[in-house]
Formats: sequence, structure tokens, C-alpha cells
Amino acid sequence: MNSMHNPRPLAPAQFTRQDMKLQPSERAQVQGHTDLIHDTQFDFYGQLLATASSDRSIGIHLIREGQPIQRIASLTGHQGPVWAVDWAHPRFGHVLASASFDQKAIIWKDVMGRWNPVHVVDIHQESVNSVAWGPEELGLLLATASSDGTVAVTAFRDGFWQESIKLSSNNNKITHAMGAMCVSFVPVMADFGDEFILASGGCDCQVRLWTNDKTLSRTFKLFQVVEGHSDWVLDVAFCKISASSRFAMFASCGKDKQIVIYRKPWEQLYLELSDPSVAQLSWENSVVVMDEAVWRLSWAPSGQILVATTASSQVFILQEGSDFIEPWIVTPLEDYQRE
Repeated sequence: MNSMHNPRPLAPAQFTRQDMKLQPSERAQVQGHTDLIHDTQFDFYGQLLATASSDRSIGIHLIREGQPIQRIASLTGHQGPVWAVDWAHPRFGHVLASASFDQKAIIWKDVMGRWNPVHVVDIHQESVNSVAWGPEELGLLLATASSDGTVAVTAFRDGFWQESIKLSSNNNKITHAMGAMCVSFVPVMADFGDEFILASGGCDCQVRLWTNDKTLSRTFKLFQVVEGHSDWVLDVAFCKISASSRFAMFASCGKDKQIVIYRKPWEQLYLELSDPSVAQLSWENSVVVMDEAVWRLSWAPSGQILVATTASSQVFILQEGSDFIEPWIVTPLEDYQRE
């Protein structure tokens, strides 16, 4: 299975720095890698940049206004290409997770300027394609997706990293047949109580929503299956909460060249989550068809803008039209920045 990840270019000016990715011109400034860069992620404050490369290393770079990007650390420990990285919330310090073809995810922590691996997730049997930290309210909680079809969650509790838990609705512990490609946590809502939701996407063309409580005291439950693609789901991203939003909203993209944006009233989602007897309503959706496969999605904090990166690293800005179900307005990043 091809688990190659495309780099994530920079988002427009309306995005906070931690939501941005590097533009090609900025990637040229990143020094120290000897092979392709597959992922770039800014930390919460936009002061540190992590880069993942086929050279098996992760670069940590210092970002200062008006100065060249400065590499301050090289993290080595993977035995294969590194596909993806993700920063934990800064409340937990400088903590970074990385996903690699070597079947492992490594959790790194900076202590007094020295980066060390503090835990290795080695529950997967094939390439680890995606890593995602849960919301701050859940503590240190990491989700990983693998080509072996499994999705796992690993938690730090009571001073120790706990045994990884696989998500599955069957006895073989497979989350997505043929492979899991992506994971994303739903923002934590007060009405959810102790419950949280994790989304996963894979080569079975499905997005699956899973639930558990914050203590992970029970097995994960398959909450809903959302079908909107005819080929592999390559990324899934939940929209950050806006105070004015009535809707839970997320987007998925795939090899079928489609971007599907889904929404459901928060109130309805809460009812379905809290009472299994409540009839589940379908997610309302809007479909955007692109010219090629879409690899990456990222929401602006306001929830008004969705950024999509295609297989050829082209970046597009998607905005809702006059009505949600009408085709969303798609603008190339260069044109959007000129407006």
C-alpha cells in the first residue's frame, strides 16, 4: 500500500500560525533534510516548526519574525520515512508525535533544550500513516492510524504511558479494511460530559466515528459510519468550535477527487451520543469535486474557511456559498491572497 504523504503548504493570512503549513518558498529555507519533506507542523504559538522527512528524521526549527528559519534539533529514532508529525497542547510542554513507515509512532519531549523519545507506540504491524493529539481537555491522548487497518489510542495517565487500545467493531481488531489513513478528534463539548468522539478514515472509503469516556474505562464503541467517498479516504478534519455555530462540522477528502463537508446540529449529535434509543439522523453534506486526488485538509479557527491540498501540492481555499448544500466556492491560494 502506498502511504506516501504530501507536504502541507501554508494557509492564508486569516489562519493562526499554528494552523499554517509551509509554502514551497518557505520549505526551501528549511535546512538539514537530505530527502523529501512529507509534513510540516507549527506548534501552538507558531514559534517552533516540526518537519517530517523520508531521510528518517524530524527537524525542529525556530521561527523568528524577519529571520531565516533556524534548525535547532534533529530527532532521529525512526528506521523508515517519517510521514507525519503533530504537536500536543502546550500545557503539556513541548511534546511532539511522529508517524513512520517503520510501523512505529514516537512521542518526543523537550526537557531543558534536549529532545528525547519518551514513548514508542509499537502496536501496529505496518506503516503508521497519521498521528493526532486529542483536545487539551482529554489530557495527553494520541491516536495513530496504520496501513495494517488498525487505529489505536495511547494515553498518559497517572504518570505513565498506558498500553495502546485498538478501535474495532470486530474480533480481528481491524478499524478499516485494507488500511487506515487518517484520524481526527472532535472538539470537546461541555454537553458531552465525559464522552469524546474520534474520527478515522481509510481504504474502505469510509469515515468512522468512535466514542469512549475520558478515563478510557471501556472499549471504544463504533458510533456512526459516514459514507461519502468511492475511493480511499486520505484525510478527515473536524472544524474547530465557533461560539456562533449551531453545527458540528467536519470534512473528508480522498483519492476519488472529492471533498465532502458534513454537518449536524450539536444538539442532535449530543442526543444521539447520550441516548442510544434516539434515531440517528444522516449528516447533511456538500460535495466538491476537484481535478485530482486531495491529500490534506485544514480548517481556519473561525470555521469559515477550509484549506485543501491536492496530490500535486496545489492549495485551494473553500468557502461556503449562499447555502451549505450549494457548491462551495473554490479559489486557488494564489488568487485568494491577491484578493
